[in-house]
Amino acid sequence: MSILPITKNRYNYILRKFVDKNCYENTVEFLNRNGYLTKISHQEDEDLPEIMLIMSPEQRKVAIKFNDSFSFDVTYNLLKNRSKDGKQWGIGVFTTFDTNLRIKPVAFCLILR
Repeated sequence: MSILPITKNRYNYILRKFVDKNCYENTVEFLNRNGYLTKISHQEDEDLPEIMLIMSPEQRKVAIKFNDSFSFDVTYNLLKNRSKDGKQWGIGVFTTFDTNLRIKPVAFCLILR
């Protein structure tokens, strides 16, 4: 099984649903129902979350096994869509190294800023 079970189509589906506030709760429920770990950070006056961390069950196993060091990087140029209030989406990636020094992604973040 792939360490990145989120296909391009599934990722586009998640992002499309995430932007629409009415479907936001359904998206989080869909991810949790399929075994994904989601952590969400809200600001008090915002409807959409400021940060949403997504980790698949396979990524969680890798994170537990190779938890010596993690790296985090954010880019704001991968997603051209903006939220309805004009904020820009960023994608953050947590990575670690396995015993053969291969980079393994362990979590993804959607960041609204």
